[in-house]
Order: sequence, then C-alpha cells, then structure tokens
Amino acid sequence: MINDKERLIEIISDVLDVDLSNDDLSKPMDEIVINSINFIKLVVKCEALLDFEIEDDMLLISKFENLNDFIDYMTRGFLDEKE
Repeated sequence: MINDKERLIEIISDVLDVDLSNDDLSKPMDEIVINSINFIKLVVKCEALLDFEIEDDMLLISKFENLNDFIDYMTRGFLDEKE
C-alpha cells in the first residue's frame, strides 16, 4: 500500500517530469527546477488528486525551503482533513 508521502513524491515527479531521489527532497527548490509556474501546477495537481485545499498564505514557493517542507505541509494538512 502506498503511503501519503510516497503518493506526493509520485505527483511531484510527474509534474516536474523528473525522477526524484531522497537527496533531491532536501535540496533548495530552485536546484530541482521548481519555479513559480511549476509550483502552481504542483499545487493544483495535489489539490485535485488529494481533494485537499492549500491555504492561500501557503501558495508562495518561498514558504517552502525544499520539497520535504512541501511534503510535510501537505501530509499534515491532508491527514488533518481526513480526520
């Protein structure tokens, strides 16, 4: 069974069209080719697939230092909404 973190990594890999390693998840966003357009695409896809709405104040790429931060935020929010 796939867990939420694995599912998010698959979504991110699909949107960015890259294979992500665990090392990539801790790199700064700009080092893994995440610009503001890709970030919004990522947000839209995550919201649609996970049926979860990201808070407006978290729609800035600058809110997340790396993909681990984004995944942690999404996992916490997604799990909170499931409860």
